[in-house]
This record gives sequence, C-alpha cells and structure tokens, in this order.
Amino acid sequence: MELHIQETITDTQKVEITALWNSEFPSLLAFEAVSDFEGFLQKSTNHLHIIYANKHIQGWMMVFERNADTWFSIIISPEAQGKGLGRLLLHEAKKHVDVLNGWVVDVDTYETASGKPYTSPIAFYLKNGFEVLEGKIAPNNLFAVQIRWKRE
Repeated sequence: MELHIQETITDTQKVEITALWNSEFPSLLAFEAVSDFEGFLQKSTNHLHIIYANKHIQGWMMVFERNADTWFSIIISPEAQGKGLGRLLLHEAKKHVDVLNGWVVDVDTYETASGKPYTSPIAFYLKNGFEVLEGKIAPNNLFAVQIRWKRE
C-alpha cells in the first residue's frame, strides 16, 4: 500500500471515492452519480487529496478551502477501519495546515445506502485532538456537529 498526496484526482479515483463515500456515509449524503461528487469538489478550492491505495483506494482524505476556512472530508474502507489508517491520513494532513474543520454525525441512528448501520466517528476525532464546537446543523436533514483541530 502506498500513500499518495496530490492536488487533483483522476476520473478512476473519482469513481472509487464516490463508491466508497456512498458505502460508508449515511445514505442522506450519498451521491447519485460521479458527476454529483464532482459538483461537491467544485464547491471548494485548494484541494489536497491524501490517498492510501494499492489496487483500490482504502482511504481518502481531502483538505480544502471553503468560506475562507480550511475543511476536510475523510473516508476509510471497511476493510481498513480500526487499523490506524484514519490516524495516518489525519497526521499527514496536519503537516500541511494549521487548522482543520469538519462536520461529523455524532449519533448512530442513520444507515448507509446499503442499509448497514452508520457508526459515528466522533470518538475517533476527539482522540485525535479535535474539539466539538457549539451548535448542530442539519444538512440534507442529517444532524451533525462541527469539529475543529488547531495547531497549538
């Protein structure tokens, strides 16, 4: 397996990331097509993609700018979860920025598109130096909390 850091992703990577996104995130966040994922990418700038892959992508993290702040998205395949890959991707991202913002579902009441239960990763982020900010939002009727990591 190799860690790849790149500013853009290929069409093949977009297909794999979209499939991984749809299999691991709550169904309310699923993309109907790769073009919808591309639309998500176009809503932000200064992308840094961190990809862990061999034949297929096992983990993907994107650091990006939106609304004058630095944000991230991260997905780990089920086979790679619990093996330190998420921590590895976060560690790599933290080398490049001073702050990371994200939205995290903090409850286990949702299902993925395949119908399997979605497990909130909030404990993972708290263990990795993030704090939960005040307030909740409901994008796409999905309740989430904002988290932030700041370099000390």
